[in-house]
Amino acid sequence: MLSGFLFWWLAVLVLASLLGWQVWRARHFRAAAEMREAALIADNATLSEAASRAEAKARQLDGVLAALSDGVSVVDAELRLVGWNPRFPECAGVPRRALRIGISMAEVLRLQAEAGEFGLVDPEAEVAQRMALLRGGFIVPRLRRERPDGTTVELRRAALPGGGFVTVYSPVISTSPPQFQPVWPRPSMPIGDPASRACAPPQLRAMRRRRARCPTRCAASPPMPAGPRLP
Repeated sequence: MLSGFLFWWLAVLVLASLLGWQVWRARHFRAAAEMREAALIADNATLSEAASRAEAKARQLDGVLAALSDGVSVVDAELRLVGWNPRFPECAGVPRRALRIGISMAEVLRLQAEAGEFGLVDPEAEVAQRMALLRGGFIVPRLRRERPDGTTVELRRAALPGGGFVTVYSPVISTSPPQFQPVWPRPSMPIGDPASRACAPPQLRAMRRRRARCPTRCAASPPMPAGPRLP
């Protein structure tokens, strides 16, 4: 009788211990899950805030690029066009409707060659030559190119850290009038030499003709003005 009572008492004790361990385990797993959920919520909030800041900066950058009077293009390491501003098609001579994200530089160069941006060239040969230079990493930092309409565009290009490059297309506008450089007699040339008379300024030639027609009346004429000094 006593042994049976002890047996049942031990069985109940073991079952209670097992039940208590299961309850503790469940509570432990629930607390760990709640901690992980809280950490995920905090991480999601941080990521959402970072994404909002990045989106705001991207909008600001888009606004700045759209306000530029220069054309801007971005090419990735695989030589694909991944970004441009509204002025790029006009400054580069590429049809706006033909542009799309991921278009290869070979297609862009072919469109430019067919539009005459590189002069009278064979489009396929020109594209092959330029693509070979780009694949070899050859980048000209700065150059000027005359466009088919007679205007000039300046290209400034810089490599990107992860590969690829960014190019700025700036129209060149000249506001200064063309400089005229007169040709005066060289110091080593005698004044009476026919060559010096031929290249003398018109004012000097006119005065010499007047003196030749009336040597007596023009004897008291003031001396001939000297030509301006060349810088």
